[in-house]
Amino acid sequence: MDISPFLVGKGYDVSKTQNITSSDKNTITHSYLPPDNFYRLDENNLDFIYGKNIINEGKYFRILLKEWFWALKKNGKIIIEYKEQPFFKKKIISTSELKKEINLLFGKNVKVIGEETNKKNHLLILNKEINGPYQQEEINHWTFGIITNGKKKEDVSRIITSINQLKIPKYEIIICGTYNEKIEENIKYIHFNENDDKGWITKKKNLICENARYENICILHDRIMLNKDWFEGMKRYKNNFEVLSCKIYCNNIRTYDWITTKYPYDDKRSNFYQGGYLEYSDWDKWIYVDGGAIIIKKDIWEKVKWDERLFWNQREDVKLSHEQTKRGILIRFNPYSSYESLTWRHPASKLIFKKNNLKLGKLKGPIPYVIGKKVIGYYLRTKTVFTKNSN
Repeated sequence: MDISPFLVGKGYDVSKTQNITSSDKNTITHSYLPPDNFYRLDENNLDFIYGKNIINEGKYFRILLKEWFWALKKNGKIIIEYKEQPFFKKKIISTSELKKEINLLFGKNVKVIGEETNKKNHLLILNKEINGPYQQEEINHWTFGIITNGKKKEDVSRIITSINQLKIPKYEIIICGTYNEKIEENIKYIHFNENDDKGWITKKKNLICENARYENICILHDRIMLNKDWFEGMKRYKNNFEVLSCKIYCNNIRTYDWITTKYPYDDKRSNFYQGGYLEYSDWDKWIYVDGGAIIIKKDIWEKVKWDERLFWNQREDVKLSHEQTKRGILIRFNPYSSYESLTWRHPASKLIFKKNNLKLGKLKGPIPYVIGKKVIGYYLRTKTVFTKNSN
């Protein structure tokens, strides 16, 4: 298939080596970035993106597709060329699987307008059907939500101060729970103390999102404070995202800021295995954002809300993240912004998955911890297989 009719206007060749060049009909920039969780395109108004032999070279294809989609204007084209991988190389994704991913991630917002398979060569041409969805200037508009049960008034005051000092052009603060202090001008207060003995944090977070004025929402437990780099880091990351986590430290100890359970929420093994940290540049399908601090778009919350049947410490944050992933919502990590956790009830984690571009990498850390984790994992795998066979 001749792709030249689709190469009109301003575009990027995102292949590892440049395959197409500018002509009278177009201006093409070669912009290759190694695919991983740090993959970001600065453009916001391209006519086309061309990628050859990149989409099936690793596990980060969801990130590539979302980034290419966001970089295009309405009716912009994504042109994907790739070869079938040889038998001795692990197949990352087939053409049929890729088309399912595209439908899951974009639905009616993307249309396949061209497709060709010639021996081991594959071509897909996609058309972006909508504007946006996110505009860069709205990174200056924020709703901050703080959930509290009224027992940490000094910490809440410190969190409010940490937000105010960032000098964000347009923002609001919503406190949900119990707050008996003076209500400042830019603060909304939603009094809610039902089931406080259980910690009905799912309900509080849904109330904050429901009442949020702005599309960008950052929800904090009453132990998480924004560091001075937070807003500048968000501007550097830019506004094309759906769900984000950032660095979280407590007294220089890394807390649950970028972790995977390895197994999905509805797999019983994830109840016990608990997973481990990822490197910030890595990504895994079963990543989850710890409930203490989450950045989320309001329209994403409207698609997948917190399950109000769950209370504090019932893995409500894991369920939210995994339901988002199943719906084609992409969870990412912003390495430029950070929080400080004023308290932390868990010991410092000693386990991290070594980055692997093809799959979840090997667990690394002190040998006793790694062995213990592997023993638990082996037990859960064999128990699951035995249970299935018994049924």
